[in-house]
Amino acid sequence: MICKKNIRLKEYDYSTNGYYFVTICTNYRKKMFEPKISDKYDYNFSKNVAAGLPIYDVVAGSPCQKESKKNTDIIEENILDTEKRFSIDIDFHCIMPDHVHLIIAMKNNGEDTSPLQKVTLGQIVAYFKYQTTRKVNETKNKIKQKLWQPNYFEHIIRNEKALGKIREYIKNNPGEEVNSFDKFYGTV
Repeated sequence: MICKKNIRLKEYDYSTNGYYFVTICTNYRKKMFEPKISDKYDYNFSKNVAAGLPIYDVVAGSPCQKESKKNTDIIEENILDTEKRFSIDIDFHCIMPDHVHLIIAMKNNGEDTSPLQKVTLGQIVAYFKYQTTRKVNETKNKIKQKLWQPNYFEHIIRNEKALGKIREYIKNNPGEEVNSFDKFYGTV
């Protein structure tokens, strides 16, 4: 029997209002998406990280999937859908070939909200993963093909300084992946 380790913070209520940094990885880190970054905060960066695309095609010797643009569009649509469904704000996001970074701002779980009505971070991520998997599989006419790893990584953002640093990390993530590739393999 496989025993999954719980990586969540013990005794923490993940329905608490605040900001959460979430990273969701594709199953076996398979490259499924075209790199794309959120256009919030007037960040002067092309919506599609065009400079990085040729390099991403050969990262780790694995070509990006030809459906990667369509898959990326599905992720973007579901970010908007998830925001509406749960009345949350996806503050910032970055789609990479094999993972997605999200900053989720939960703001609607007030003290007057019934415990049965409170939405947890886990419910939000589960919904997002379910919907994106279902829609990607529909485009490929496949049933029950896993898109995501079973778990996800999260970090509770505790103050504005940390929020700013995480936004900066997400903005720089596409460039960092390109730079680390260049460092080991030279420019393509």
